[in-house]
Amino acid sequence: MPISKEEIASAALTLAGANPITSFTEDNNEARAADALYENEVQDMLSCYPWRFAMQSAPMVKTATAPSSLHEAAYPIPSDCIRTYMVHRGTEKVIEKFDVYGTEIHTYSDTEFILDYTARVSEAIFPAWFINALEYKLAAVFSAAVAHNGELAGYWEQKYASQLMKAKHIDSTQDQPNKIRATRFTSAKKEF
Repeated sequence: MPISKEEIASAALTLAGANPITSFTEDNNEARAADALYENEVQDMLSCYPWRFAMQSAPMVKTATAPSSLHEAAYPIPSDCIRTYMVHRGTEKVIEKFDVYGTEIHTYSDTEFILDYTARVSEAIFPAWFINALEYKLAAVFSAAVAHNGELAGYWEQKYASQLMKAKHIDSTQDQPNKIRATRFTSAKKEF
């Protein structure tokens, strides 16, 4: 199973009908395309869904300077953050009002918080179902960029969409399901 970015890109290039690579620095069109396109496609795919394997939590410490916005406090976003999801106080209430300004999160409260976010994690921890979807996504991109084959690009785009749905389903089953509390329904039934 591919575990490095070069192995993932090489598998995708092979799917696209191009030559495989061993390094992004090789002197050929395939390596140049992989070097130019790979990271953006990975970050795009990581940001499209709150993948459990890429979720991180980090305490947020207020910056020393006041924010340039109308908010009360600013907190620096971790450097590996691709997408923010939730700002909260641990087990307490979720902070609903926050805004992302560049590389900072601005809030209307100046206490310390925890940020849940998608991180740019290493390929070594990508699960197989995510790697498959990523290879299909890259194969679609490489089919157009390297092989200049729009029909093949369309084929891999369809395979990617199907595998992405499968990957999201697998990922969603790795979390405890939300409980449906029957109290609202039973109290309404008692009124009748």
